[in-house]
Formats: sequence, C-alpha cells, structure tokens
Amino acid sequence: MSWKRILLFYLLFSILVLSFFLYVVMNALYRPRRDVVPPDAYVVPWMRPNPPIETLKNAQNPWDIESVMDGALRWEVTFSIDIKSEVRVVPSTIYMCHDMDYLYIGGRFIGMFLNPTNEPTVYYPNIFDFSTLPTMVS
Repeated sequence: MSWKRILLFYLLFSILVLSFFLYVVMNALYRPRRDVVPPDAYVVPWMRPNPPIETLKNAQNPWDIESVMDGALRWEVTFSIDIKSEVRVVPSTIYMCHDMDYLYIGGRFIGMFLNPTNEPTVYYPNIFDFSTLPTMVS
C-alpha cells in the first residue's frame, strides 16, 4: 500500500514540476516584445466603429463618419492637387482606429470636386460606398 502512495505522490509531484517549468518557459523566455512609445508618436485607439461596418454596407443613404468613428484618432491635414489652371487646396480629416482584427481608416475630404480633365458632366459624390467592395474572408 505504501508503494502506491509513493508512486501517486511522485506522479502528482512530477505533473506539478512539469507544469511549473512550462509556465516559466512560456512566460519568462518568450515574452511578447514591448517597445517604448516615443512621446511624439500617434497612438491609434482601440475601438469598433459604431454602428458596425456590416450595418453601414447595407445602408441606403450616406452616413456621417463623425458618428461612425467617434473616438478615433483624427488628423487634420490639407492636400494640394495640381491641375491645369489652378492648385486645389483640399482640407481633410483622416480617421483611424482598430480592433482585434482590423485597422479602420476613414476620411472626409472637402473641395475635391470633379476632375477637370475627364468628362466634366459626370458627378461622383464624395462618399465611401461599401456595397461595391468585395467581401473579405478571413
């Protein structure tokens, strides 16, 4: 009877030592790298667009990006577009956020207007249309 207890104790103790060894190896030797974030770096916030992209893809009307990406990192930038007779100045706002799977980037561009070198009668609205994008499969 005593050799069975010794064998059981040895087996349980071996499992405990092996699990402790694996814990130390996995957590001490293979730590994820943490880089120092410079003080002037942009930090993209963790968030999901609200409402979700699936809802926006099925929307009939253009939606307001301010409400969809509220809380996202925002850059106020100005683009200059050289055309034949002038330089167009396009004030813009770029939005960026991420979740576990995706990096979301959106933008609002004011003053893009029509392309003067191609069919001046055709009008393209300044909106994103998700219904024409292919479905991503992960």
